[in-house]
Amino acid sequence: MEEYHHHHHHHHESKRKKIFGYVFGVVAICSLVFLGFAVFSPKALSGVFEGGMPTAANRHLALDYDGIDVSHHQGLIDWIEVAKDTCVKFVYIKATEGSTHVDSMYERNISEALLSGLKAGSYHYLTSGSSIDEQFINFRNTVKSEQQRICPMIDVEAEGVKGWNKQELQDNLALFAKYVKKIYGVYPVIYSYSKFYNQMLAPRFNGFHLFLAHYSEEEPVVEGAGKHNIWQHTDMGVVNGISSTVDLDVFAAGTSLNDILIH
Repeated sequence: MEEYHHHHHHHHESKRKKIFGYVFGVVAICSLVFLGFAVFSPKALSGVFEGGMPTAANRHLALDYDGIDVSHHQGLIDWIEVAKDTCVKFVYIKATEGSTHVDSMYERNISEALLSGLKAGSYHYLTSGSSIDEQFINFRNTVKSEQQRICPMIDVEAEGVKGWNKQELQDNLALFAKYVKKIYGVYPVIYSYSKFYNQMLAPRFNGFHLFLAHYSEEEPVVEGAGKHNIWQHTDMGVVNGISSTVDLDVFAAGTSLNDILIH
């Protein structure tokens, strides 16, 4: 945590007051000019808001989101409260990691999210510590088809897949994706950080629905012929019913809930 130190300078007080007065006056005039400009020219703000709604590139500036993703890190969640939030159109819940780990809150989270009427799905955190066959068995044993409302997701992060080269990572991910399609009837959504995705997975997986983390004011850019579908723009979101901060995820232009629903 940063500490803020207050230093008191007593010299040149009158000079400073004059300068402060001048600066304050300029700021006040600029504010009035901008306000008048915005009031009499609604188009002036169209870069941020179009037709009363933020544009795709600026949506998160208005703390907008279409979904969230959670794990045991969020603790005990009040899903009835979360479901009251009309922004939350989908929820991704951590289910498994590697070949043996099951998230301690998964079963409670998935069942209560569904009972609350939310469109919930499950994700697996990919690791290089065990075979894809073993990891998928763990996922399949944990994640019940009838409890899935949206396509399963595979979480691919540098930390988890250390030791695999680019080819190994791509081949292992492709195999897991193939198993998901076979058992759940749909291809998984691929989640990664945008930089890591572009370095290690593009363009081979550009045809999948891509869920990219990019904590910036700019939307993620995908290498080659492709685009992201869901953008995780912050991990510091605040949602009623969740006592800790939470990831906020927004659909890209041209993507909607319908694209990830299991029909």
